[in-house]
Amino acid sequence: MTAQVAGWFLVVVAAGLSLLSLLEDANGKVEILLWSGAVALIAWVVLLRPSVQLRQDGVHIHNLVRDVHLPWPQVDVLESRWNLKVFTPDDDGYSAWAISAQRPRASAPEGSKASLLGPMAGLGRIAGGANADEVVRRERRGSAGDLAQQIRLQREEYDKAVGEGLLEPQTGPVVVRPAVLAIAALVAAVAMAAVAVLT
Repeated sequence: MTAQVAGWFLVVVAAGLSLLSLLEDANGKVEILLWSGAVALIAWVVLLRPSVQLRQDGVHIHNLVRDVHLPWPQVDVLESRWNLKVFTPDDDGYSAWAISAQRPRASAPEGSKASLLGPMAGLGRIAGGANADEVVRRERRGSAGDLAQQIRLQREEYDKAVGEGLLEPQTGPVVVRPAVLAIAALVAAVAMAAVAVLT
């Protein structure tokens, strides 16, 4: 289950519990509303908000309590060993903690012996049914490795467009800002949980 699915599931469950508590004349209605609100806010901050976006003006990393904007010239080296990490030419690193590394899948080019084996391609290599050269490692969609490849491609396109005069070179430093809305949501969630415990 992905973080997005889990996040939306928790938000829907919290909303459902809130709705049920409002419809019923039950004791502890306020407590249920407070806990539901706290769960929904935490789910948004931890599971739904974190992301990496590739835009025309660069890479935008949204972590729990901070946002980072790296203009394309500031994107230098990408690391995807444990999670996605973007390094600048000055060797400053910015992690996208929500984008984790995953084990790549083995696949084969269309029409090769290995592709005819389908999911058995890995066994085919061992049994001699396919050459090891025919099996290719593919990054899982949404993994740190997949996103690093996408960023590399976008950076190459940016460099090409600037080189051909189709795009003005970007200037400016990396911008790191606190995520005020996320911080406020976490503070509100903690306050709601504290009030729910004390009531």
